This record gives sequence, C-alpha cells and structure tokens, in this order.
Amino acid sequence: MRTAVLSLCLTEDEQRELAERYHFDQAGLARMTILYQAVLPLLRPQTCFTIREQKVFCVVTLGAGIDQIQEKCSREGALLDAYILDCIGSFLLEKAYQQINMLVFKESGLFLQGLSFPGSDLPITKMQEILQNLTNKLEKLPISCNMACVLTPKKSVVFMAGLGEKRQDCGICAMCSRVDCENRR
Repeated sequence: MRTAVLSLCLTEDEQRELAERYHFDQAGLARMTILYQAVLPLLRPQTCFTIREQKVFCVVTLGAGIDQIQEKCSREGALLDAYILDCIGSFLLEKAYQQINMLVFKESGLFLQGLSFPGSDLPITKMQEILQNLTNKLEKLPISCNMACVLTPKKSVVFMAGLGEKRQDCGICAMCSRVDCENRR
C-alpha cells in the first residue's frame, strides 16, 4: 500500500469555476472565498492506494477539518455555508483524482482508466472489498467505514480503476454516464 499527502488548493480561476458550476452569484462567490480560506488550513488531504492485477484500489480523504466546520455551520443554521463547504470539498476531491493519477503513473508507468465508485458504478457492497484490497489492517487507513458503508471523514471516497497507457481525463464527470446532470462539464 502506498500513501501520500496531497497538495490541494484552488486558484482564483478555479474558485470562479466552482461558483459558476454550482450557480453562485457574486455574493455567493465572495462567501465561498471566505469559507475556502477558513477551511484551507484545516485540510489534511491524503490518499492510500495499491496496484494489483492491472487495477488500482484507492481511498482519498480531505480529513476531518472540513467536516467539523460543516457540522458547526449546520448546527448554527448556516445551511448555505454548509452547502458551500460541501461544494468546495467535492471540487477538491476532483482535483485529488488528477494528483492520484500522476502518483500511480510514477509508480507503474500507467494511467488511471475508468474510475468506479461503490454506490455509483459498483454495488455499495464492493466498498469493503476495495478497502480489504488496500490493506488487511483497516486501522492504517486515513478513513473508517461503518457497516452501512458510510465513510468518515465525510469528504472521503473509495474507488477502483483500471490502468492503461493512454492518459485520460480522470475527473468524475468524464467517467459519468449521466448526460442530464446540471453540473456536468
């Protein structure tokens, strides 16, 4: 199992792209920037992955910091702020896939092909199988998974991907079959 700390941040252009994707106006963009700056020092993005039989099994998390701020916003009734933090977290996870792609390439000389997520492209029951492929000692992972397959921290994902010689866009939208999604890029 290979572990790596990821370096995730949003440029001003990416912040504007995020605001546009989630339909925030200028005031929403300004609020998003404030929340992003507040959560940035609390992020602990990391990944664990292993390569077996031309497949990559991977977990990535942003850490518990974003969860804590989001929960505080929810408790205080600041639901728009909690939603904005959720959008920021999702966008950062998408950026993480690109970094993971390069880490896998450095290790194997191959690129990620076709990210598959339990509960989306795969049956949710595959979650434990993917985690077991990462390690026999789940306590070494930066995430935990309960019996209902809910991950903690919340801004964490588990996925499986094939490998190939040709570099592909490994963003979640590139792999998604939902052409009617309002957030599709």
